[in-house]
Amino acid sequence: MPLFYLAGEAIKRRSHDEQSIQRCRGLAAADPAQLPPTLFSKLFKAGAEGLSDKEIFSDTRAYIVAGSDVTANTLTFLVWNVSRDSSTKQTLMTELETLSVDFHDEQLKNLPYLSQVIDEMLGPIG
Repeated sequence: MPLFYLAGEAIKRRSHDEQSIQRCRGLAAADPAQLPPTLFSKLFKAGAEGLSDKEIFSDTRAYIVAGSDVTANTLTFLVWNVSRDSSTKQTLMTELETLSVDFHDEQLKNLPYLSQVIDEMLGPIG
């Protein structure tokens, strides 16, 4: 039954989410100096004045959705701007065509024009 399957999947996701929060809290407690600066690390470092695990878990999906919206809007604006300028679009396409079919993110970081386009886009907000 699809309904029961979906309910089971939701329970699995909730368990995974809780485990992820606990793992991050454990890292924060073990060595706070080594924890990268993220929203959750800041929440955990807040101590007694911060949010409880239950409050953090309740807000997790909202944080993810909010971040997804910003990312989607930023990428949409970037693509729109590149598509408006044929010279930029052609230069970027030429550079991207140098990538192999099975490229990795590290290879993207080594593309100077792509980096410039992204930096230019994030300049006002990043």
